[in-house]
Amino acid sequence: FVTQNIYPIIGLAVCVFAVATIVQEYVRGVAARRSINEESVGTAMLNLMRRNGRRYGGYMVHLGIVFIGVAIIGNEFYQLTTNVTLSPGESVAIGGYEILYDGMESSRQANLTEFGANLLVVDADSGRQLGVVFPRRNIYDKTPDMPTSEVGLRMSLLEDVYVLLNGWEPAGASVTLTIYINPLTVWMWIGGLVLVFGVLIAIWPHPARRPSPQTTAASTTIAARA
Repeated sequence: FVTQNIYPIIGLAVCVFAVATIVQEYVRGVAARRSINEESVGTAMLNLMRRNGRRYGGYMVHLGIVFIGVAIIGNEFYQLTTNVTLSPGESVAIGGYEILYDGMESSRQANLTEFGANLLVVDADSGRQLGVVFPRRNIYDKTPDMPTSEVGLRMSLLEDVYVLLNGWEPAGASVTLTIYINPLTVWMWIGGLVLVFGVLIAIWPHPARRPSPQTTAASTTIAARA
């Protein structure tokens, strides 16, 4: 991603620092349990969250918030968009991709007609096909003047290719599209899942701490003297 704006760079740097800090806390906790109890990494992590759910669930909530922040920064400062009309075989370059129009398709359903554009997503540098997106318009029999849209979407951890079908000529002679490149959007969903998981860990009932032998012995002695 390239930008002349310093604010998203600062924001992403803060997010990276926050993630590193949270990961460090987990690493320290796991290392401590392994050294004391000789547990495996997985067992140590599980017991860490069972015994200290509020603390480590809270860390996970913060991690989810950071992921959501990363997605917001990506969409706010690095999003690309273009409106274009393509004929079959034509393509448009945007954000390192070539979006190639490969023809129109239509199909009849029970109460609607579906129109969609076949679009190939190609890596602009290597020419390798990355996938196919199929934005659609559904025209209902009872309300033909109120069509609904279904986006064509290719998701990845780095960015999403998001395409809307705005219109077309008869027989698919051309289509009009709005194309978005939305960086880091999937981290919004990942962050939401991590946040919810962290909340569940934090509020889940945890086993009570067992008193140490010294504490038990002291309590017994006091009771005997009384």
